[in-house]
Amino acid sequence: VVVALAIGVAVPAGAAGPGRIPGAAALKACVAAGPYWLTETLAISGTTAWLACKEQARVVRIDLARRRVSKSVPIGAPPLAVVLGYGSLWALDTSGDLSRISTATGRIVRTIHTGASNPYNLWVGAGSVWTVSDGSGEVLRISPTSNRVVARIEVGDGPADMVFDGTSA
Repeated sequence: VVVALAIGVAVPAGAAGPGRIPGAAALKACVAAGPYWLTETLAISGTTAWLACKEQARVVRIDLARRRVSKSVPIGAPPLAVVLGYGSLWALDTSGDLSRISTATGRIVRTIHTGASNPYNLWVGAGSVWTVSDGSGEVLRISPTSNRVVARIEVGDGPADMVFDGTSA
């Protein structure tokens, strides 16, 4: 996967060619990345980005200012989604496990077994981390305080997005 990063770099007129984004720098971060589900595979905060490298069963931290991979974190299975929140990076893998990763050290501090079947997507809001168990038609609420699934909400087939307002989802 090549990540194009628009970080305020001046690009001369005409420098952007086919497949290039004007004002963006390209960085190779995941070799043999394979097919991606485009949602939720990149999380950015300030000058740091985290990218899910599915085929390599890892997430990488990218230093945007230096344009280099600064950390590689192997997780148990191919990651489907990453999101930042509550002082951590959260990485959901194909087995339904949710890895809580310290953004400071790049180490997994907790693995939460969600029990999700056909998991996908992650959201942060209303005081929780949320994911989907598409196989059971449920949205799962995970407490960042207890690091446990605290609710399984039946919603039917195909939940695809969530919106938050304060403590409500």
